[in-house]
Amino acid sequence: MERGEIRVWRRISEQVRDKTSFGLWWDAFIILTKPLGAVGGLGGLVWITIMAICLNSGMFFTDSISSLVLMGLWFVCAFLLVVGYLVKGIIGSLHNEKIMFPLPNLSPTQRTPYLYVWICSAPFVIAGIYSLHLVMSSVRLSAYATMISALEWLFYALLGLAMFRLGMGDRERGRKLIQHGLSWTSSLLSLSAVGSILGIVSMPYAILRTGDSEVSLTGARLGGLLQYPNTFGAVAAALLLERLLLLVHRPSSDFKRSAGWKGQQGGAQVLLLLLCLLLTESRGAYIAGAVGWAAGWLLLRGAERSRFVRHSGVFLAAAALLARQLSAAQLAPSPLPGLLLLAAVMAAALALSGRVHRGGRAHGAAAARGSSGPLVAAWGAGKSAYIKGLALSLTGLGLLLALAPLLTRGLRIATLSARWDMYADAWKLFQRSPWIGRGGDTWRLSFRSIQSRPYVGAEVHSGFIDIALDLGLVGLMVVLLWLGAIAWQMLRLHRVRSSLFPSLIVLCLHSLIDFDMSYGLYWVLILMFAVVALVPTVSSPESPIPSKSCSRGASTVNSAVMPEMVAIVPDRTITMAASTVRFAATGLLAAVLLAASVAGLHLVASQLLLARAEATAGTEQPLLLQRSLAASPSNTAARLALAAHSLPQKSFTLLQQGLRYERENPELLAALGTVAAQQGDLSALTAFQRAAALDRFNGAAQTNMLQQAYHLARWLKATGKEDEARIAAEAGVRLYCNYSRLSDLIVQHPSWRNDRKFRLTLEARVRGRQLYAFKYAH
Repeated sequence: MERGEIRVWRRISEQVRDKTSFGLWWDAFIILTKPLGAVGGLGGLVWITIMAICLNSGMFFTDSISSLVLMGLWFVCAFLLVVGYLVKGIIGSLHNEKIMFPLPNLSPTQRTPYLYVWICSAPFVIAGIYSLHLVMSSVRLSAYATMISALEWLFYALLGLAMFRLGMGDRERGRKLIQHGLSWTSSLLSLSAVGSILGIVSMPYAILRTGDSEVSLTGARLGGLLQYPNTFGAVAAALLLERLLLLVHRPSSDFKRSAGWKGQQGGAQVLLLLLCLLLTESRGAYIAGAVGWAAGWLLLRGAERSRFVRHSGVFLAAAALLARQLSAAQLAPSPLPGLLLLAAVMAAALALSGRVHRGGRAHGAAAARGSSGPLVAAWGAGKSAYIKGLALSLTGLGLLLALAPLLTRGLRIATLSARWDMYADAWKLFQRSPWIGRGGDTWRLSFRSIQSRPYVGAEVHSGFIDIALDLGLVGLMVVLLWLGAIAWQMLRLHRVRSSLFPSLIVLCLHSLIDFDMSYGLYWVLILMFAVVALVPTVSSPESPIPSKSCSRGASTVNSAVMPEMVAIVPDRTITMAASTVRFAATGLLAAVLLAASVAGLHLVASQLLLARAEATAGTEQPLLLQRSLAASPSNTAARLALAAHSLPQKSFTLLQQGLRYERENPELLAALGTVAAQQGDLSALTAFQRAAALDRFNGAAQTNMLQQAYHLARWLKATGKEDEARIAAEAGVRLYCNYSRLSDLIVQHPSWRNDRKFRLTLEARVRGRQLYAFKYAH
């Protein structure tokens, strides 16, 4: 916290304690919120959150209890801080203290700050668009999924602001914390993945094992903490380039004992990340990483470019050698031999890395001494040429070892053709609401109704397409402008550009063909890169010392374009109107955070009660389900479970009410039709038809609906309702005809992927014949 801010805190605290009756509550509030305003406390919260996201499967399941608790914690902390600013502002105004609320003070003549404000506020805009869908019941598909998405993006927005405040509060310390955070993330992801291979760490889903050669050439692919090889490969490639470029920028002294072998520590991270990337067998991650590597090569100059190539060659050869041995053992080697092989190859690679890092400068130093000794200069030049040749030879060897399995698997195009089917189906879905989208989880909720072939794809394999389906062109433009602003800011700064721009390219490029954006870790990395680009570069041993004129100019620019976001200092230039606007905006933010905290609490309670109900048997289970549904009426899973434990009439009412929150849920409609059929209600046929249309390639569900239609027709006939029985039989025949037609289509195209194992079941054939006989007999 700033000294001026501490003085204001103390003055206000004394006044509140002396002149009000809630001094004890005020002291407690200060104790709770003061650590969050300090760099150390805020930094600890940020990095604990990032580590928790990594350990929580990269926060892929945003509706899980752990993810909701993490987001709720941030909402509550942010709410307390904002309320603190409001209270200080009110009390300060009563005592003629001028308080700056947590919004930037922008001048109309300053243009650059608006770029920073846009980068910081874009996640709030995305959260606002999702929130808008909550009141657009005629457009959105799921209130529950849309609410989760809105809270998720609000969480990202708060995390980004916290990291920005961390960097701006104490620039040198904050920037080091950000860089350490990237280092910790890299170490956690790579060490846990390698540890799972060697049997040191128990991670059941870290390795994908399959006998399908279309999915894996060796039968095993590394997914790490993210449990999905493709996204894990993209994240590994992005962090790999960031670590590799940071290694290139290091001075030669970092590769000596006096510096604590910092260079070798960075090299070990590069090797482990590269090994993880190769073991994912992700063609998309390989291509995106190669494009990012080429961008890094183009952005570097002179000796740094040469070191970049040499380091890449050394580590690629070492990683390819290790990957070949581990893949031959299907990622299950004997622990001790595997660990010894890893240690030996890493030691050799790090030793050679230190030599090649000093190779570029050795040649220059030898040339500089050429006047004092031609033999010394020739010896230095020959040594440098030998090191360069060795590095290039290792690069060729590494490429040969690494690309051989890639080319073998790259010729298999079955999985690629399935993605084109997804993209074609996504285009049909996009045309239903192209401007504003249909809310959270649009693809997951509706892809079964439009899929042209029975592939398994709960996630559309393109993050940008997923956003376009959720938020339409409006949301997609917001995301593109946000990422474009981050990229533009990186390109303006040479050091940041050469370190982080290639990593940003990898993440964005791979998101075009996979669902990386469904992971919270993906957006956390984007936010970290953005904060490093926004925070001014601090003088360090790696960066050249600027001249006096440059320093003066840089400080002027930084003071102009880097407004203090959450400072509380007297400012005489703030007008009453500007102070009122900031006060109103801060109050609005407090209201939003309060609503998010309450909504998050209800969601957590609903999920906890649902989990308890699933683990409980007996009469207590329906009570827990009722409490879960009362905490979150849009929780369709709790609604379906409660309907299964209720009487038919009550179940019918529950399921009908659920259609207000998810009107196109095939499971909900099928359950509603089943309950209606048990009561002899012909509305069951309409529900069955809608459910079958919304889940075309679900053979088990359609077989069950045929059975229910047949039993309904028989029950109606037994009760003397001949006309209604005939209507039920005719509807059942139509269901069977549609089911049979789709099954025949699959049989006629054996080359189509049938991941859902869709076929006409024997039970459906029997019920179909019975419905035909029932129809024509009456």
